[in-house]
Amino acid sequence: GNSKFTELVLSDGSHFTSHVSTVLNFVKRACAASSGGFDLAEDIIGAIHRSANWQNGEDWTSDIKFMMLFSDASAHGLLPAPLVNGDNYPTRHPEGLTTNDAVTSLVARDADLFFCSFNPAATERTEDELSKYFKKHPDNVAEHSVVRIPMVPKESAISSTSSAPSGHGRHIIFVLDESGSMRCSWSGVVVAYNQYIAKRRQSQSESDLVSVVQFDYGSRITVQHASLSSAPSDLPYSGGGTSFHPAAK
Repeated sequence: GNSKFTELVLSDGSHFTSHVSTVLNFVKRACAASSGGFDLAEDIIGAIHRSANWQNGEDWTSDIKFMMLFSDASAHGLLPAPLVNGDNYPTRHPEGLTTNDAVTSLVARDADLFFCSFNPAATERTEDELSKYFKKHPDNVAEHSVVRIPMVPKESAISSTSSAPSGHGRHIIFVLDESGSMRCSWSGVVVAYNQYIAKRRQSQSESDLVSVVQFDYGSRITVQHASLSSAPSDLPYSGGGTSFHPAAK
C-alpha cells in the first residue's frame, strides 16, 4: 500500500523542488526513521511506478527528465538464485505490478533511470531486467535506458546476500553459559539475544537461521536451525556447574 512509501510533498501537492536544502532535510529525516522489510528484496518496482505516476503541480514538467534510484537490494522476484528464501514475494509483486509496468511508466514520462547501487552484486539482476524491458519497449522511440552507477566496487560491496548452498543467509549459533553463576545475569543474556535477532531482522536478514546451545556442566541444544521469525524470545534457564568443553563440541 501507499503507507510503505515516504514522500516529499510540497504545499501545492507537487513532489519536485529547486531548493536543495529542502531535499537534503527530507532525506535526512527519512534515513533517521528507516526500517527493514524483513526480507532481502525491496519494492523497487513499486517505487519506480509510483514516482513516475506523480501528477500534481509541477511534477515531471521539465524538458529533461530522469529518475535516480539509490538501493543496495534487488527487486522482489529478482534475488540472486541461491537466495530465493530471502524474498517474501518471489513470484509476484504484492500489487500485481511487473517490471514492464515500471518501465512503461518511465517511458511515458520520457525519462531515463539512473540506478545508483550500493551493492552491485545484489542489484545486477534487477538492473539487467529493467534494461531488457527498456530495450524492447515498443514506445521507447527515444531509446531511454538504465544508466548504471555503482556507488561501491562490485567486489568490495558488503552484502547480506552471502549464503549457504541451501539458499539461507547466515547460520547464527548462540553458545550461552547457563551455569549457576549466571542466575542473576540470565535475563540480560536473553535481552541481548533478542536484541541481536531484532537487529538482524531490521537489516533484512530474514533468511538467516538461528541455533542456541546452552551449557552448564553439560550442554543442550535448545534451538536448532530456526528462522529469525520462528526463533523463541524466551530461553529456559537450568543452572549448575560450568564446563566449556561440551558446548565447544
